[in-house]
Amino acid sequence: MGLTAEQKYWRKRIFVLTWLAYAGFYFGRKNLSGTWSSMETDLGLTNADYASIIFVYSL
Repeated sequence: MGLTAEQKYWRKRIFVLTWLAYAGFYFGRKNLSGTWSSMETDLGLTNADYASIIFVYSL
């Protein structure tokens, strides 16, 4: 039993959107850890604040 044209369309679309969402999460996570020292100094944040931010993003 094959897929209809509409099912193939949605399968591709969902795959691409899922991949883009994961890539955005991955690059955003890496950028946050790289800029943390600047944010810590400029905003007066603590390591506990950093842990809270990472926890919220991982939900």
